Amino acid sequence: DANARRIGARHNYWLQLGAGEILRCTGCHDRSSTLPHGRLDSQPPSSNPGAVALGGGLGFPGTDVAQLFATEPGQSMAGVWDFHRPLDNPTVAERDLSLEPVYTDEWHDPALPADAAIDNLAYPSGWTDIPPERALVVDSFDPGQASRIVINYIDHIQPIWERVREARLDADGNPFDTCVGCHQSTADALVPAGQLDLTAGASDIDPDHYTSYRELLSGDREQWVDVNGALGDRQWICTDIDEQGNEIVTTQTLPLRATMRAGSANGSDSFLACFEGGACGPPDSPAAPPNCMDDEGTPLPATRNTVDHVGLLSAPELRLLSEWLDIGAQYFNNPFDDRLAD
Repeated sequence: DANARRIGARHNYWLQLGAGEILRCTGCHDRSSTLPHGRLDSQPPSSNPGAVALGGGLGFPGTDVAQLFATEPGQSMAGVWDFHRPLDNPTVAERDLSLEPVYTDEWHDPALPADAAIDNLAYPSGWTDIPPERALVVDSFDPGQASRIVINYIDHIQPIWERVREARLDADGNPFDTCVGCHQSTADALVPAGQLDLTAGASDIDPDHYTSYRELLSGDREQWVDVNGALGDRQWICTDIDEQGNEIVTTQTLPLRATMRAGSANGSDSFLACFEGGACGPPDSPAAPPNCMDDEGTPLPATRNTVDHVGLLSAPELRLLSEWLDIGAQYFNNPFDDRLAD
């Protein structure tokens, strides 16, 4: 989409084709299909009918059929493009692969408004906090192929939280110039802003991961400062009466859902909306049920939308986060990383 985020489900399997092979999207994933897989001569009909009759010609609805007409029914858009473009050199119709999501609408019917172009969200070379030996763009395994992108959380995402920026005031009016300035627990005696700790210490969920990684992607519990001044989970003391009239006392914590969803940037709106003017921060805590009361501690007041995050992250940073989420939000994106051997 316009934010360079995937709008469909992630396909979890490699599709490999040789020169001249054609693979069409058919009904492979239709539960009612009884046709075998893997044989081109037994596949269901294509889910895309290809070029159809339009206004006396052949083409695709909503496109410029006069300029981009098909030469036969069912022809694919790729085949039509190959036949017509580029107009200044018809023998070179291949598109160049690009690491940046650059989009220009070249198909639309002149009678319809054109789609807006997507800005070139290239990764800036000015990210000096990314070590050269852990670059985002690396050489392909095949020297004859284009470069590839490797996004490791510790090398490329954690620096976003630690990058120095123009200072902004927190909810109490204190200036901070890094994300971790607000989103941390000082000496385990302070609830991180928005219940989100973005520091690089070892996580209490998985010590092999940074705290920030698990805080973003795993469900957690609402925290507060207890009567001893220490950071801890907020608790309700709840009293119930069983069928025999016995009093049952239980302790309950207040769950918080993860702000990011691995595999979907558009499903990570709890986080990304902060930078796009949407709701930012965890929702207000629910009221305690009539049979429950807070344990001894100090609940935090609601913090949703108390700090304006719009503009804090740059468009390329948001694009990097989106791409990392869409490909699965891996801790290590490169299975051959030498640190995985430890």
